[in-house]
Amino acid sequence: MLKTYYDQYFKNANMVMKLIIVNIAVFLLVNILSIFTKLSGLDSGGNAFVHWLSASSDFGAMLFRPWSIVTYQFTQEGIWHIAINMLILNFFGTTFGSTLGDKRLLPLYLMGGFFGWLLFALIFNLSPLFPSGDNEIIGASAAVMTIVAATATYLPNYKVRVFMFTVSLKWLALFYIAFDLASVSNLGPNIGGHLSHLGGAAFGFIYALQLKKGKDIVMPFANFLNGLFSSKPKPRFKTKMKAHRNPRTQTKKATKSPSNEVDQEEIDRILDKISKSGYDSLSSKDKQTLFKAGNN
Repeated sequence: MLKTYYDQYFKNANMVMKLIIVNIAVFLLVNILSIFTKLSGLDSGGNAFVHWLSASSDFGAMLFRPWSIVTYQFTQEGIWHIAINMLILNFFGTTFGSTLGDKRLLPLYLMGGFFGWLLFALIFNLSPLFPSGDNEIIGASAAVMTIVAATATYLPNYKVRVFMFTVSLKWLALFYIAFDLASVSNLGPNIGGHLSHLGGAAFGFIYALQLKKGKDIVMPFANFLNGLFSSKPKPRFKTKMKAHRNPRTQTKKATKSPSNEVDQEEIDRILDKISKSGYDSLSSKDKQTLFKAGNN
């Protein structure tokens, strides 16, 4: 059943939907295990499993659970926590994927989550305001804020509908960042989480600025992930075949130099058009060109 679902739905879904599915799957698993451990009396607090998935401010503790740098980004306990994160991820992630390419989304998500944890850990270790020890964070918020900041920085004037209003992405991103800054300044109960949000947003901002200069700093990581998870079947037998070809045809094919590369000036023109008039203003040819560039 799981294999059928994977082949029919998950495998063919875009990266935004895959990230949402994984987040929901981990959410259900965590809460089912929590209910089981509470009812069985094995863990009265129900936090033992979450502890091994959460990222810590203690660098020594992270040596014993290094996987948590990734798992914390997919772990949420509260229904509102995951609901808000997934709504924002779907909203900004869809815009990001359709304009900048679907394959950049996962590495940006993971790297943003890493830098979100790093800022949280550094400040908790360096500032006397915070308690030392094993302080933990969970949630996709840092990774989601990376995508929010990257999309809004690259397409600041891209307009979207929010309820009855038309708003530019830059104002939405500034609202989220201002909320996190206010929460940190007030030393709220989830200050660690808000610090990680700001770390993720900072990385997204830097990434978009570098991308505008023609430097894609997540692409090496994207290529690594692509090589790690892609499996190309290798043929068992190699057969060498010689064929008699018409010399004229062979010369014609040899001199033909197909290119899948898209002109950068054309991409910049399309992105400027999106920034000024929105994605819906693109022609079918523009959309096809943008999609082709995002998958190169």
